Amino acid sequence: MTDPVQDDQEVDALLGSAPGGRWRRWVLVLVVLGGLFALAILAARFVSGGHAALYESDLAQMADLHPTLSAPGILQPMIVRPVGASREGVVARLLVSPGARVARGQVLAMLDAEAARGELDRGRALRDEREQAAGRAQAALNAARQKLALFESVRERSHGLAPSAEEMTSARMAVERAATELEAANVELAAAHDQIVRAERDLAATEIVAPIAGVIQSRSAQPGQRVGGSATGSPLFTIAAPYERLRLEVAPEPQGGERLAANSPVGVAVRGQPGRFAAQVDTILPTGTPAEQPGAAPARRFVLTVANRAGLLRPGLPAEAHFVLPPRQGVLAIPEKALAFARAADAQRPDSEGTAVYVLDSDGSPRRVQVELGMTDGTLREIRAGNIQRGDRVILGLR
Repeated sequence: MTDPVQDDQEVDALLGSAPGGRWRRWVLVLVVLGGLFALAILAARFVSGGHAALYESDLAQMADLHPTLSAPGILQPMIVRPVGASREGVVARLLVSPGARVARGQVLAMLDAEAARGELDRGRALRDEREQAAGRAQAALNAARQKLALFESVRERSHGLAPSAEEMTSARMAVERAATELEAANVELAAAHDQIVRAERDLAATEIVAPIAGVIQSRSAQPGQRVGGSATGSPLFTIAAPYERLRLEVAPEPQGGERLAANSPVGVAVRGQPGRFAAQVDTILPTGTPAEQPGAAPARRFVLTVANRAGLLRPGLPAEAHFVLPPRQGVLAIPEKALAFARAADAQRPDSEGTAVYVLDSDGSPRRVQVELGMTDGTLREIRAGNIQRGDRVILGLR
């Protein structure tokens, strides 16, 4: 007769499994089935209603809120001005580096000016030459006029006998020719002056100067680089306005942003810096994004000016604007945790279904209620509209 235990051992040896492997497999199967059963129970709690005891909840209540409204952004300079070359040339010297403070009109870089100086020297030489020519033409005109005047005086005293009519005509024509030659000389002299002006302007353009006072944010030029004209369209430098004031653009929640106006006081927090920096709303801009719900406030962007008199802040730092809002008294409010739970529960729902919370019905089952939100103090959130009454229980989570 065959021993069953021996048979099992032989099978285990044949399969390469250790003795007792079948029991471990059964235990694993039971654990998996138990986990699936537990998950099914949890899912059924929410889908089919369950009981109030399955949910953590709190009451919707009337409350006085001291609202807070914050929004993140990145600090930026008030003004950023690109600086390029107004003429084509080769960079000879760079006089400033990124981070340097510069004054308006300060020279930032110099282009090779040899050709421009040569052109100016030639223009000045031409001017001198034409000034001499104009001087000679003026002297010739003066002499012709004096001769004509003498002829006219003698002819008058001689009662028209001398000089002859031909001599008088010749003297008058000499005056006209001298005047024409002087006019031409003056035109050429003016052209020489214009050439000098252009050459001086061209020479001045070899100095790249700061159009505003500020801080050098970037420098793209390198010695020996050909710039200006068709060589490159990119700026050689960018200059930011002084950092005593910085710009911060944020987009707070529409529910609070509608209560803000220009010149509203703001505190700006910057990581790594103690306290808050004083700021104010300068400009309010529409975002172009429609309101989330009909009748709700549209989203807006706020441009703030942040005071930085101590120079502790720099462009590029992340910051958070904290707006000061008037208190809200006697408003219907629910815990912020109820909104967090609803967002998790509605993760698969489309945005078009709007913002909602879950309320416990009298039988303990959850009911989704669409709401319009108001202000928050970080713990409680105002409910402006929706089928929620004071004393209703809103779901905060599962127990």
